[in-house]
Amino acid sequence: MTIDGISDGWVRNGDHFRIGSVELRVTRPRIPCFKLANKLERPDMMKLFLDSGRSGFYFAVVQEGEIAPGDTLQLVKRAEQSLTIREILALVREPEDVEAMQIAIGLDGIGPHLRTLFERNIAKRQA
Repeated sequence: MTIDGISDGWVRNGDHFRIGSVELRVTRPRIPCFKLANKLERPDMMKLFLDSGRSGFYFAVVQEGEIAPGDTLQLVKRAEQSLTIREILALVREPEDVEAMQIAIGLDGIGPHLRTLFERNIAKRQA
């Protein structure tokens, strides 16, 4: 699904939205794997993608339902004690903020790959 009008710098991990009768929860940024760089024959693609600060994000379905053309996305519940998608992406690019990485590790839906990455980066800074 492609949605216009929501910025990675505004939406937070854990925000709940409704569109039609479907309820969605924001989980984590979209981060492509090496396959994108290989397909495009651009070894620098991952860096370019991360540096753009515009990754998009994944939703988890909280409540199934129906979506029809013209339905609008509405914020149902804001995750106040969270990080924006852009803040999480920045931690992938520049893993300097240990406090923010600790917050990210505790976020629901962040995924095992990012959780492990942040745990390793924290351990390096605390060694």
